[in-house]
Amino acid sequence: MKMQATRSGYILVMALMIISLVVLITGIMTNLGDSYVPYMHAMTQRNKARILALGGIACAQSQLGMSVEVEQKAKEGAQIQQQDTKKPQAPTPEQEATALLKNLLPVLNVWQTVPLTLEKEGIDGTIQYRITCEDGKLNINELFDFKTKKFKDDKKGDLSIKTILTTLLAPVEKRMKTPEMVAALESILAKRGYPLNDVTELLSNTGFAGFKHAQFSSREPHNKKSSESTSSFILTDLFTTHTTHMAVEPWLLSEGLKRLYMIPETDKVSGTKKDASSSASSYAAASADKKATADRQEKITELLKKFKIAADWNRDWDERLQPFYGISFKQLPKNSGVLFTKSFEPRIFSVMVDATVGDSTQRLYAILERIKKSQDTKTQYDIYIRSFYWV
Repeated sequence: MKMQATRSGYILVMALMIISLVVLITGIMTNLGDSYVPYMHAMTQRNKARILALGGIACAQSQLGMSVEVEQKAKEGAQIQQQDTKKPQAPTPEQEATALLKNLLPVLNVWQTVPLTLEKEGIDGTIQYRITCEDGKLNINELFDFKTKKFKDDKKGDLSIKTILTTLLAPVEKRMKTPEMVAALESILAKRGYPLNDVTELLSNTGFAGFKHAQFSSREPHNKKSSESTSSFILTDLFTTHTTHMAVEPWLLSEGLKRLYMIPETDKVSGTKKDASSSASSYAAASADKKATADRQEKITELLKKFKIAADWNRDWDERLQPFYGISFKQLPKNSGVLFTKSFEPRIFSVMVDATVGDSTQRLYAILERIKKSQDTKTQYDIYIRSFYWV
């Protein structure tokens, strides 16, 4: 009788231990499940946002790759038969350049938004992208002579490249608290002895510490009414290493270069001076933006009627670009026009993409090259991705 009671107690203890172990395992699995489900949801949104970010590059490629075609006008009478034997007319360099500027100038350096819905596109999200031209930035590799270990044309006087850069970059030194930035840049390149692969390599030097949190454009420019000109200078908006020449294209200046050239701050859509005290409703602002966009497009179309590939900016700036930028050539920083290119040949562009799905936002920065290919009456372009970075 005593042996049976002992055995019963042993079984009871074992049963309680097993039940406790099952409860413990169940609790652990429940806790893991509670954290795993939201984690997987966040990861799913993240992966979708990354795919949309790559789609933002495609949006920029479609805008930069628009073809140019010359309308072939039929002639009357006997000349109609002769027309078929003649070679079709191909677009001229001026027509190709004018078409690019007409399509690009209204959106250059401007954040564009592509809303996506589950009903139409199969996903709820937003793509926002901003196209800039690398030819509208300072190529620090091309400005420097790595053989002599000094800036090119580094002669005494106002026409020294170093002197021009010192004058031009003075606002950057003040705003970013990077004193003697040109001297630091010269020291970095001379010590390095070969070209930079990317401008972000400058961040390893204490002279560029001010750009640590200003490598790329503002994280939420689409949610801000204020211009980026009120914030820090952006490293990749000032400098580049991707072009093959030291000249800057004045038609396609980046926002950072516009500020350095003292070009008046303007609304990026309307092209008019900003009024920070404006308190119009969002509906009224949207209506005004549509009208401003149409007005600016008309202004650009009229301005491009005088466009020519070649330019002598000492003579041509006031006629071609003063109506667009609102500043005369004499008002530019002293001798800074030396850096302007004499021929319109932009090839390298960049795009900043901000893709959002749910609470996840993914960003990337891509370098694009625009390569021309002609086909009879139409000029087409291939837009190649040369590099991109997840930001």
